[in-house]
Amino acid sequence: MNSKLRTQTMSIFVTSLFLARCGEATFGTGSSGRGSDNTPETSSLAGLDWYWQCDSAPGSAPSQEKGRRVITGSGTHEMSKQEFEKGVPVSISGKLCPPAKYPRDIVFVVDVSRSMAMDRPQDGNDAITNQSCNRMRAIEEVIADATSQGSDARFGITTFTNVEIHSSAMFANKDELFADIGKINNSTPAEAICAAVLGTYYGKGMSGANTLLSGSRKNAIKEIYFVSDGAPEDGSAGPDIATAMKTNGITIDGQSHKVQIATAMIGSTLATNATKLKEMASLDPSGNPLTANGVKASDLAKTLRGFAENKIDDGTLKYRPVGEDDWTSVALKGNMTGNDFKIPNFNLSPAEAPDGLEVSFEYRDKYNNVYASGGTIKWTVQKKKP
Repeated sequence: MNSKLRTQTMSIFVTSLFLARCGEATFGTGSSGRGSDNTPETSSLAGLDWYWQCDSAPGSAPSQEKGRRVITGSGTHEMSKQEFEKGVPVSISGKLCPPAKYPRDIVFVVDVSRSMAMDRPQDGNDAITNQSCNRMRAIEEVIADATSQGSDARFGITTFTNVEIHSSAMFANKDELFADIGKINNSTPAEAICAAVLGTYYGKGMSGANTLLSGSRKNAIKEIYFVSDGAPEDGSAGPDIATAMKTNGITIDGQSHKVQIATAMIGSTLATNATKLKEMASLDPSGNPLTANGVKASDLAKTLRGFAENKIDDGTLKYRPVGEDDWTSVALKGNMTGNDFKIPNFNLSPAEAPDGLEVSFEYRDKYNNVYASGGTIKWTVQKKKP
């Protein structure tokens, strides 16, 4: 294999969180690579554009320009060998299919310790203003995102101090959830979620979340979004429960379901305050804890929405001459804008790829669902006219 096809080699890693099943992305079957009049061209091409089109969310393929060829999608594309004899620059781009939507059971674990508001609202980290607070607004926005995107989602709340109070069940919308937690607290929803009483006991909050998720659906992803503004007064109780939920999972109808946990520390930037939250958090596919320290209360909604969004995490595109063992790999991350990607051009000729070119790519979402496709360029030899 010529060294020109070995440039831009990049590594990629993917780390499983708690699911390992394939997604359902599909990419259109490709064109033949012939000219618009179906007559094979025999002169050299100025370039080849190979575009990968997602059937469920189509993008805009490159236009057919003079001297350039456009092919689309997976499958085998027959290309005239003569057109590539002098070498042709190849551009590979496309539209990745967005992650599939899965049932989700989400529990918000919310600190309502006294430091959230103190005796005077202006002294607290997240006091009630206009019958709401940033904790409540963050929950509202995550619920709005999940439901507006068509996810089959259910939501629960646990508030904690030295006791835990949790919703009676998981609910499909904000109004039912807030009404339930307010009724349990014998207060308005804002007074329940935005409260500021007693101390900070992580274990109480995680115990309530465990109770809710243990009674949730067996076919849904399990997620916890944990919010506090200080270090726990019960030591490792919270992290111990979190570790069990992340590693062993919770049991529903005899089945184990691992839980993804994201944590946010409001106000404090002290590393010692964030240590336990970091221990409790799950790892993202890059191996970093899903935690945020020193979050402004006004930015809490943005932080939790970022944790909750299911997006394309990373992926790799590979190409090689047909029949060879080694691939040239290019990371999609860094070559993407939204779900659109374009890798750096490379040169292709029969001298470098005597039997044609093979392309394969794979990417994953944050739940480790895999999406993959591939295709081949096959040389054809045009017979000279007598």
